Amino acid sequence: MKKQKIQLVIMIVLIVFCALACVMLNRYSQKKQEEELGDAAASETICQIAAEDIQGFSYKAGDETYSYRKDGDQWVCEGYEGLDLSEAQITALLSNVTAIECDEVLKDVEDYSQFGFDEPSNVITVVTNDETITITIGNYNSTAYCYYYMTSLSEDVYAGNAAVCTSFMQTPDYYQETETETGVSENVTN
Repeated sequence: MKKQKIQLVIMIVLIVFCALACVMLNRYSQKKQEEELGDAAASETICQIAAEDIQGFSYKAGDETYSYRKDGDQWVCEGYEGLDLSEAQITALLSNVTAIECDEVLKDVEDYSQFGFDEPSNVITVVTNDETITITIGNYNSTAYCYYYMTSLSEDVYAGNAAVCTSFMQTPDYYQETETETGVSENVTN
């Protein structure tokens, strides 16, 4: 009888040990999965430009390329010098390239055409005091809801941040200062 009690105690200890091992393994697996999901969801900053350093920029809208330059405190679009461009709207536009983030980085790409870079959707060029940065926009991935893009700072391909891609699509008329903006700015300064 004593031998059976010892075997029963050993069996109970083994069952408890196995149950604890399963619980620990399950927790480890869940924690590892959460870390992987967290890493995938985290965005990475791939380009930072100080807004005050931007002296000019250009982009393509339709078949036209529009080039803007800073003239003192005012923005001027080449070929549209008569337009009074809204500083607030241009600043809002440029905020899309001052800190470019992506959801995924694709390294060691051999065929850039698979991402649409052979016929880019847009090419955005930003001129700062120190450098010129080109952002090339490729295809839109409707499954992942993101654009592919690359910068002149790296050979990597990035996925994400549709704002970078979609914001630079307007003609200069869109950024023209309106009477409401003028009235508001006059009221603020008076």
